[in-house]
Amino acid sequence: MEEKRENRIQKEPTVVEPKPPVECNWKKGQAMAVSTVKKLFGPRFQSLFPESGRIRISQIIPDESGRSYTIHAKKVGERALEYSWLQFWWERGPPDARKEGFFYTALANNHS
Repeated sequence: MEEKRENRIQKEPTVVEPKPPVECNWKKGQAMAVSTVKKLFGPRFQSLFPESGRIRISQIIPDESGRSYTIHAKKVGERALEYSWLQFWWERGPPDARKEGFFYTALANNHS
């Protein structure tokens, strides 16, 4: 059975088609409530945000692929507290029921 797998893999090379870039859903200078942003992250990352207040997007760094972004934001009223996270376009599910959307991860708070 392993011979068949090896032969199939050798006969069918992997072809990676480049995906089109996606537009970032954040804008530099955009401000929003912390409670709204918290909802995008899982419980593990939510504890890094303050309980209340607003954050403002300070920098958006696109990836080479155009499908991933590093976002930097600062808490309004506190220049020293900065948050950064990674968001990337995620496609999941079977081809006939494909779901697409941004996935948010790697949240960090940096004290400059």
